[in-house]
Amino acid sequence: MVLPTGGTMKHIPALTDGLIRLELLEASSTLTLNTNELELISASLTPVDRPAEKQQAVSIRPEPKRQMTTLTFGKSASARAEYVLSIRYTGRINDKLS
Repeated sequence: MVLPTGGTMKHIPALTDGLIRLELLEASSTLTLNTNELELISASLTPVDRPAEKQQAVSIRPEPKRQMTTLTFGKSASARAEYVLSIRYTGRINDKLS
């Protein structure tokens, strides 16, 4: 452990990686997720049957009032195809549905 000798300490939250398998019903270059209490750091979208076509999100736009985050990718993902969405985030996923 290293402690600073002057100034202030800043808490840096731990990063967590998550994988979400999904099927897109229509082609789209954006995905919108409920991200209440989460901050997305990075995201990528990979076709299950074409892993070489993985693409990074070019934009991550949080909408705190709606508790949503919109991810934008460089090209549209195909309709009726399965993907793995990989996200790196801080925060805690609420697993209690109400």
